[in-house]
Amino acid sequence: EKAHPESDIVERDVERSLWLIEDKALRKLKREQLSRIINTVIAKYFPVLSYFQGYHDIASVFIMVCDEKLAFALLESLSIRQLRDHMKPTIEPISLQLELLFPLIQKIDPEVYNFFKKSQVEAIFALSWILTWFSHNIDKLQLICRLFDFFLASHPLMPLYLSATIIIHSKDKLLDCE
Repeated sequence: EKAHPESDIVERDVERSLWLIEDKALRKLKREQLSRIINTVIAKYFPVLSYFQGYHDIASVFIMVCDEKLAFALLESLSIRQLRDHMKPTIEPISLQLELLFPLIQKIDPEVYNFFKKSQVEAIFALSWILTWFSHNIDKLQLICRLFDFFLASHPLMPLYLSATIIIHSKDKLLDCE
């Protein structure tokens, strides 16, 4: 019997994770642990908290740097605090967060904002950055861990603020695309 209705999705995502671990036996062990911590958190809080694509990316970081017990405690705490809006049954709360990206950019750099407005690009390109705390897009564990330290010590919207900062930092490259 399944612990929650999303367990099949969790298992498929877990099987596609932890490629930074080169040792196959260790990767298999860590995937088993990853599956347990994710399924335990989701089962405990479902339907208030739901699994989302990318949750396993965040959980993977914890399972790579902590033992299973601590990884579970971190994931549970993070889920009921910083990630709770990501874990609603619909994507609406994260969509509302994404709607803040371009107004933030407009406040910081109107020229970059106008570039996006003119190009009619939607903020969806930053979805995986925000949902996974950049862990889906960065393949250096040390850098991911530093970002996680920063996000854990910050406001829940900090991944959004960092996204805006990265975009502004990439201004020259973006404007070269015009």
